[in-house]
Amino acid sequence: MKRRALPSAEYLRECFSYDPGTGALVWKNRPLAHFRSKWAWRVWNIRYANKPAGHINNEGYYHIRLNNTLYQAHRIIFKLITNEEPPAVIDHQDGNTGNNRWANLRAASPSQSIFNRGPQWNSSSGIRGVRRFRKRWQAQITAHGVTRHLGTFDTSEEAAAAYEKAAREVHGEFYRGGERQ
Repeated sequence: MKRRALPSAEYLRECFSYDPGTGALVWKNRPLAHFRSKWAWRVWNIRYANKPAGHINNEGYYHIRLNNTLYQAHRIIFKLITNEEPPAVIDHQDGNTGNNRWANLRAASPSQSIFNRGPQWNSSSGIRGVRRFRKRWQAQITAHGVTRHLGTFDTSEEAAAAYEKAAREVHGEFYRGGERQ
């Protein structure tokens, strides 16, 4: 999804109420100035006011259509809270893209956001950074375009431990456990 500049924080506050503890974003009763006609204003407020805003897409993100433009809810929330245009990437710390509690959102670089992912869906071992290699298990980590081989092990648990140690060192606070959820 292309990143578009959001409306002003003041405009967003006229549209939404947000509960930082639950992550709920709810439509407010919007003012007449937001609409082209009194009829459109009345119909919109009857249909949407005081109801949850947006829908969940295929990737688990909440999307909201505002003035015929689609925005990601976590980007709207970031601007509501900080009064600033959101950074290119906002990371969900727990990996749950539907969890928009303020404590779960943080600014991140694209690579930091990738560090916070679990293993890929097609991982043969189900453990991030671990693969089967000639009847043994190999661990490797990639960060900032550099792949580092961590060794070959007799068990997947040993390989996973080596990966986990290196990942915590390299990725710091953005590292989230390597096994499939």
